[in-house]
Amino acid sequence: IFFIVFLDALVSAAEAAIYSVPLHKAQMFATKGLLGKTLLKLKESMERPITTLIALSNFITIAGSIFAGIMAVRYFGDEAMGVVSAMLTFLIMMFGEIIPKRLGERYSEQVALASAPIVQFLSHIFVPVTWIISKMTAPFMEKKEKTTSEEEISFLATLAEEEGAIESGENQLIQKVFRLN
Repeated sequence: IFFIVFLDALVSAAEAAIYSVPLHKAQMFATKGLLGKTLLKLKESMERPITTLIALSNFITIAGSIFAGIMAVRYFGDEAMGVVSAMLTFLIMMFGEIIPKRLGERYSEQVALASAPIVQFLSHIFVPVTWIISKMTAPFMEKKEKTTSEEEISFLATLAEEEGAIESGENQLIQKVFRLN
């Protein structure tokens, strides 16, 4: 049971981390090394790695639950099945999903860079699964262009000033550039 939870935790942390790292940061990491380049490839085509991680997480959870149920019945009898199922559900929710995803978000850059090569490898193995899923979900997916507006850049500059990442004069310069048109 703990192995199942541990595997699901790794997958959940990687999913949250890769999803949380902004594309521009992945582009910056790509200039610094191979892990960054691998992460950028994943970020540029998110459908396959995220579908892979979700499918893997579900596979681990379902296969693990079946295995845990069989073991519970074998060692404790039929009446233990409900207790083991409830316990496993709680453990997977807390320690396999919620906590790892929060940690993955909190340490997104480190976790994403560390897990990128593994996720890329798994994405190649899961191609048949992701292909089927993408064909089935295609009618529900909206394709839209990703662009960054002046308003977003202006907001980010102000936020960066508030957080101390840039100086007040730098933010004012950025704001003035937009007023020039």
